[in-house]
Amino acid sequence: MLYLKSLWLICYYFLICEANTCINVCCGA
Repeated sequence: MLYLKSLWLICYYFLICEANTCINVCCGA
């Protein structure tokens, strides 16, 4: 659980990065 939460926080951080590109790389969304 903690690991998944850490990934989510990382993805949230990347959300600040340019548009959707970083989110796609991070979350594979």
